[in-house]
Amino acid sequence: MTDECLLSLLAPPEVTDELTDWLLAFHSELTFTSQAVDRHGGEPELMGQAERVSGRERRLLVRVRTDIDGARRLVAELGEDFGGAGLTYWILPLLGHGRIGGPEEP
Repeated sequence: MTDECLLSLLAPPEVTDELTDWLLAFHSELTFTSQAVDRHGGEPELMGQAERVSGRERRLLVRVRTDIDGARRLVAELGEDFGGAGLTYWILPLLGHGRIGGPEEP
């Protein structure tokens, strides 16, 4: 069994640039993807009025492939540098990865 995992982060719009810059500056060895997403449900009491009416709130979803220890370290560092910023995360085991029609990535 592998210890590789996928760390997913959800960030509110007001910290998306700062978070991306932080990852690039302090964790340049990591490759990550990001995309704008809508978050639904969850904690409506934390949403603004317009978000409650629409039933969605904009977020940046960042996905990082790493090992479990790296993911835990990243979460701890994010807690120090972005505590109270409204980031949420989840860590999932990575069962495989590679290029379609090509060799598996290192």
